[in-house]
Amino acid sequence: MRAKPSILAALLLIGTVSGLAQQPVRLEPQFAPGQSLVYQTDIHIVRDGGAEGVIEDPHAARHVATSLGARLRLDVLSVVRDSGGRLQQVRLRARYEQLAVRTESDVPDPQIADREEQLRRLEGRALEFTLDAEGQVHDIAGLEEVLPEQSQAVREWLTQMRLRVAHPRAGIRVGQSWEEEDAQPVSVPLAGYVRRLRSTYLRNEPCSAGTPTTPAALAEEPCAVILTRSELVRRRAPADPTPEEFRRRGLRTAGVMGGGGETLSYVSLRTGLLVSATQASREHFDLTVSSAAGQQARYRARLETHAQITLLALHEPAAP
Repeated sequence: MRAKPSILAALLLIGTVSGLAQQPVRLEPQFAPGQSLVYQTDIHIVRDGGAEGVIEDPHAARHVATSLGARLRLDVLSVVRDSGGRLQQVRLRARYEQLAVRTESDVPDPQIADREEQLRRLEGRALEFTLDAEGQVHDIAGLEEVLPEQSQAVREWLTQMRLRVAHPRAGIRVGQSWEEEDAQPVSVPLAGYVRRLRSTYLRNEPCSAGTPTTPAALAEEPCAVILTRSELVRRRAPADPTPEEFRRRGLRTAGVMGGGGETLSYVSLRTGLLVSATQASREHFDLTVSSAAGQQARYRARLETHAQITLLALHEPAAP
């Protein structure tokens, strides 16, 4: 008879744990001024294709593989929260502490060397940006002297790091899916395209399951495992798909593009911080650029990208 209370207690405990597991969680990053995070980012991009038409260079590379590795330090400068304590925006300083880039191509191409040199100039440099409540990046400062023409591409790359996983305000449960849209323009010369995202909260696992280099303070903590599938789609079809910056230069653009990818993210349930992410994507485009003088060039290419983002260190602000 003594076994019955134990069995009953066990059943009650299981029910309680199960009930807690079904409670929605909010992956709210616990950013604080003075906090520092160090991430390792490794990106490999393969491009096949190139330009055709009057400006076609027969000696230009048509197969290019670029590998970029960077250690990125993020310092939290300021945090804005609403009256309920929810994150509204955070101002971050990003510094490329180490950066290595290597490019291979089917033929020698001096433009590739120029692009590599531009990227290497980021090492040791700092830039600041604002991350909003939806995980979007705004107000990038510090690129003017280094990569003045690449602010849009850098914004897109920082957004795709997914330092904050956007999800329904009420929270999410294991097994739940939700959709969102990156309404900011993609860094391509066609207007009307957006990235449509569908995320699923797959399960909880130790944060170390995502990468063996997880900081010791987080290694055995539970992480939410989030799978995000993205699709590049044309949300609207404007009569003239030329972006404003191209029109100012007397150019017109037309064409199509598409593609998609997947990101598997490990997010700390305690801190809401991104611990690791693995990304893979494939995109293609067929673009025509025309000048006021009647010259025309066609760009056709396919891009395949693989990336790994890993949190190496987390430094909390000093106690007052």
